[in-house]
Amino acid sequence: SIPGMSDVIVEGSSAITSLVEHLIDVHKRKRFAIIGGPESHDEAIDRLHACVETLHKRGLPIDDQLIVPGTFTQDSGARSAQALLATGRAFDALICMNDRMAQGALEELALHGLQVPDDVSVIGFDGIESSRFMLPPLTTVEQPMHEMGIVAVDMLDRLMRGGDTEHVVLSCSPVIRESCGCGPRFSYTPDLKDIPQYATPHERMAIFDLMILVRKGDYDGLILRLNKAIDTSIS
Repeated sequence: SIPGMSDVIVEGSSAITSLVEHLIDVHKRKRFAIIGGPESHDEAIDRLHACVETLHKRGLPIDDQLIVPGTFTQDSGARSAQALLATGRAFDALICMNDRMAQGALEELALHGLQVPDDVSVIGFDGIESSRFMLPPLTTVEQPMHEMGIVAVDMLDRLMRGGDTEHVVLSCSPVIRESCGCGPRFSYTPDLKDIPQYATPHERMAIFDLMILVRKGDYDGLILRLNKAIDTSIS
């Protein structure tokens, strides 16, 4: 917000709080590190406060040496992750105040032989398109970018017609993907009607098994059964 000017902003504290609680309750993470945003950025400050307050409420005070600032760029995420690792202090969860820094951090953790999410859970903020394609796909807080654009243009139109100053706050949504430790979430049901004539009995059985596992959303079972089917086909 800027005094005297109209604005469209987001309230991200509640969504990032829910992700921190998700890491604690679902993935049993206890040692948190944080890559913050610019120290003068109001929204980044609010996100940081929300994270630290949530950890304190859950009885998990954070080590000050495991909080480092970033500049919202991918390079700063890599440098900040390197600084965290250089402290020699262990952490099993890393909160990044935007997705680009999370991408840099993911790359740096991989260079040091740390596996995400097995060794460290990582979450970001923004929900940019590339967060879906990171390795692993990034658990994040999604900002309503499309809605923000619509609201901003409508607001501008009213201002140009002599309207009063407006202040709009939109909510954000947590998006769960694999970087926190969850498996992929299936969003479809297969409808296979014809199996190729040349399929062997083993392949037919594998197809039916895989269809059932997809319907159940059993990611681990799907991978195990798929590996078994591949091994059988190769042999």
